[in-house]
Order: sequence, then structure tokens, then C-alpha cells
Amino acid sequence: RGIIEDMPSDGDVTTVVGIIPIAETFGFSNDIRAASQGRAVWNTENLGFEPLPPQLFEKVVGEIRTRKGLKPDPNPESYYSD
Repeated sequence: RGIIEDMPSDGDVTTVVGIIPIAETFGFSNDIRAASQGRAVWNTENLGFEPLPPQLFEKVVGEIRTRKGLKPDPNPESYYSD
């Protein structure tokens, strides 16, 4: 779901400029270090907020809840009402 906007190079250094949803960055630090044998450096900058596409909502919410040790499906609305 990410977009590469630019990849300027200067000698042996290549900079990748792009946009990626924060949900896709979990584990990214380890992945990029492994792929570059520890030589890559990366940083992030918050560029704002975009709503999650509706077709991905249940999948992403389930993954986040599972990562937090919760059951994948949220409780129904009635669970929270009096």
C-alpha cells in the first residue's frame, strides 16, 4: 500500500522517498536492517491522516487486535451500551 515518490542517488547512497501507511511499518526496521546488512538508515515523518479504505477495515483491525493480545473481532455495539 506504499508509494515510492522518488529515489535520488548520490554515489553509493540512494534515498527512497515515499508514503506508507503506519500499519505497514511494523517490523520494517528489522526488515530493512536485514536486507541492507545493517547499513541502511531510515526515518519517518507524519504527513497527516487518510481514512483506511473500507475493504481493508476488518483485516487491519483484526491484525492490530491480535498483535495487542485481543480477540480479532471487536465486541458488538450492544456490549458497550447500557
